[in-house]
Amino acid sequence: MKKIGISYKDLTEKQLNSIIEIVKKGEAYRFTTEEISKQEAISLCSKKGVFSAYLAKIVPEEYLDDQEFMQKFVSIIRPIHYDSVALYASNRLKQNLEFASFCIDKHGEFAISALAGGNDGLYDYSQILLDKNFVLNEIKKIRMKKVFENGKSSEILSEDKANRILTAFVQYSPVIRDNKKLMIRSIKIDPYTYRFIDKSIANDEEVIMAVFESILENGQNYYLAKLIEEPTNKKLKKIRDLCLKISELPANAKTRNLIYRKLAKTMAVSATKSTKTEDSSLISNL
Repeated sequence: MKKIGISYKDLTEKQLNSIIEIVKKGEAYRFTTEEISKQEAISLCSKKGVFSAYLAKIVPEEYLDDQEFMQKFVSIIRPIHYDSVALYASNRLKQNLEFASFCIDKHGEFAISALAGGNDGLYDYSQILLDKNFVLNEIKKIRMKKVFENGKSSEILSEDKANRILTAFVQYSPVIRDNKKLMIRSIKIDPYTYRFIDKSIANDEEVIMAVFESILENGQNYYLAKLIEEPTNKKLKKIRDLCLKISELPANAKTRNLIYRKLAKTMAVSATKSTKTEDSSLISNL
């Protein structure tokens, strides 16, 4: 790791932009704590928000382990087309309950994937996402969002934010994947999350019905093929094939809803009966 070699306050805007461009190309340069203070680093992040990922590679590593700095960093840089900057926090800080909760409040589902990721860019379960109490508490939190009406700002309940946080926890934390109630809620939000379900409830009738209802209500027939690509259970495969054909019916077909619900129930029953002789886990086939 190379030092910048000059104090932040002595850099011209042109020199600073040149350093950022060099780092973007893969060169490893960092300020030292003597070259840039914590407040100056916060000011830099405010000015250069669009380069957030690269600023995390320029500021002193000590600041990435500093809760005050990282919470300011997270507050300044909103994730839109990129990861939450919580990704760059030290692994020690990512295990801090207060910091992790703060990040989720600010960045929602983006923070959860960031907390699951290491500074090396690899994803793995962090200890905090293995903490069932923490995960459940975050799911139960009342989520708010800011709205502007008549020039005034106020906060209202945000069901959409809460839903995205739940589905992110299903994807990045294994501790709730055997919770039937939460998994059904998640599947109804996004049928894709069924692929993460624990095999102990994968063939539960209510769960499977939730999958089909979710696919139908959200118009996501693509998932019919993806959820059960090569089932070892031949009955399930036949049902899958029927569903694909039915999905070709017009969206306003009167019998469509009834057929899907009946198939979902049939699928659940056939899966339950076959557990002793066939692999009943749909997950193993995803």
